[in-house]
Amino acid sequence: MDRNFTRRILVFIDRFHWLWLILAAPLLVFPSPKRSLAILVIPALWILHGCINEESQSQKRASVSRPRSSLLTTKNKFLPITPLNISLLVLVIMLLVSLWATYSIEQSLEKISGLVLGLGVCFAIVRESRKTLGWWLSLVVFLVGGLG
Repeated sequence: MDRNFTRRILVFIDRFHWLWLILAAPLLVFPSPKRSLAILVIPALWILHGCINEESQSQKRASVSRPRSSLLTTKNKFLPITPLNISLLVLVIMLLVSLWATYSIEQSLEKISGLVLGLGVCFAIVRESRKTLGWWLSLVVFLVGGLG
């Protein structure tokens, strides 16, 4: 029962990933060295999503006798595959290079947290827009944000 309860909590957190992203956004928009651990919320949500999907995929594979497929060939992926993934990967690699080359992390913290927040929002929109209701909500948020 304890394992089932924990799984339900983790599925709840994963289902409302956009809520945790909204709650972490003020800490990422106005970063400080004390609040810099808020950057880890977004990768933690991605890891949680990947673990939950991998576990559900392995349960489905156990019930149906098919050959085991890799994480890249499962339907629900760790991060959704988009045409921008290569560009975003290059951006993240250059972020790591600039983090290594910076003279002061405090000076770079705003740009780092802004990029991490942007990646979180991008993949949250991609993930939600795979559903019909999510696509319409993403369109409405985009239009309201554009009008703002």
